[in-house]
Amino acid sequence: MRRIVDLSHVLDPGKAGRKFSLEMIGAETVNPNVVRLENQWYIMHNVNMVSHIGTHIEAPYHLLKDRDDLAALSLELLMGDAVILDLRESPRSSAIDCMQVRKAAGQAGGIRKDDIVFCNLGGAPFYGTDRYRLTPYFAPEAIGWLVDSTKYSQVEAWMQWYINHLNPDGTIYDYNVSNGTETSTGTYDSADSYAATFLSLAEALWSTGDSGAQTFIQNLGESNFTLIANVITGLQQSNGLVFAMSSYQVEYLMDNAEDYRGLSDFATLATQAWNDTATTTAYQTYATNIQNGIQNTLFIPGSGLYYTSAGAAAPNLSTWYPDSVAQLWPIVNGVISPTSTQAQTVYKQFNNAWPAWSQLSFNSQDQFPWCVVGYAGYLMNDPTDTERYLDSIQTKYVNVSPSFPYPFYDAEGGWFMRTNAGMEAQH
Repeated sequence: MRRIVDLSHVLDPGKAGRKFSLEMIGAETVNPNVVRLENQWYIMHNVNMVSHIGTHIEAPYHLLKDRDDLAALSLELLMGDAVILDLRESPRSSAIDCMQVRKAAGQAGGIRKDDIVFCNLGGAPFYGTDRYRLTPYFAPEAIGWLVDSTKYSQVEAWMQWYINHLNPDGTIYDYNVSNGTETSTGTYDSADSYAATFLSLAEALWSTGDSGAQTFIQNLGESNFTLIANVITGLQQSNGLVFAMSSYQVEYLMDNAEDYRGLSDFATLATQAWNDTATTTAYQTYATNIQNGIQNTLFIPGSGLYYTSAGAAAPNLSTWYPDSVAQLWPIVNGVISPTSTQAQTVYKQFNNAWPAWSQLSFNSQDQFPWCVVGYAGYLMNDPTDTERYLDSIQTKYVNVSPSFPYPFYDAEGGWFMRTNAGMEAQH
């Protein structure tokens, strides 16, 4: 049952703690046209106060001169579901760290997306006294966790869904959803890439350093991750490359680059989460075999490019997908270093074939935004094209209503955020 809470606070001139005074005056002193009868109660007040007092919010303009003031803030931001973090045990005038906030959030039942978060700092008993001013404050990492915590929980929720829907062999089918009901299609687009990208996500979540996220991964159990990793190794061939699935025995460049990254990340995670160095060694060997297979079977020394799959014709760079865009997959997934001569050769030929890719020229052949290409530009230290590309995406997909229309979908959003984050870090 929902409860509406009025947060208005009665201000007492004797206890406000900041400038706040009232002067009672007759209404006729404000409006000369008012006729007040003898002994008639008709008053107004002159109020002298600072704005930072009582029940109020901190508008961005309070600290950033070019940001919104109170008049610009939507009332919708101030109404909604709320969660209260009990931080009353925090010592006065001391920093509240991330672990304290995480603990309080857990006790409150967690923080959901779009929740308004209130923090009870235990100051109420001291209102009107000098001790009331001795307010605990938040360490930067605690605020950072509050901002990012709902994102971690969404990642965890998706990972749990994935684990819950695994087939006995570690693969996972595609699902349709209608009116909240999930229905398995009984098929998947590929067995290997689904497994690989899940493993890379798990290691990325661990590497955030968030203790709650790390505990979540440990609690999922190493055996589940091993089962998923074995989807890839079970499809691996003697040349090191991996079939897309047992019923479709094609060794794709894009899939295998993702497979290499996925197994490498799982090898790292095995030691990070479970101190399992034997598993680390074993799966890094599998990953290295994929890397060698890509370089020995799919790489074309004469042109410096890659076959899009084992046995395919030489790539035609006038074709966007898969011929051109697949060339960037070994760079994006760490098969080759962005600083290597091989990566520089690939990227130069890609740019020569598609000089206006940053302005979405490839949309003449393919409707998708291909945000992963922007990430490749960032990795290749090409800020001019990458920034121009981000501007193009901003214009076509962000600064429109509704924002992010089809064909912009979730994977595009992920690469778009990664590219923005990388460019911001560089600056």
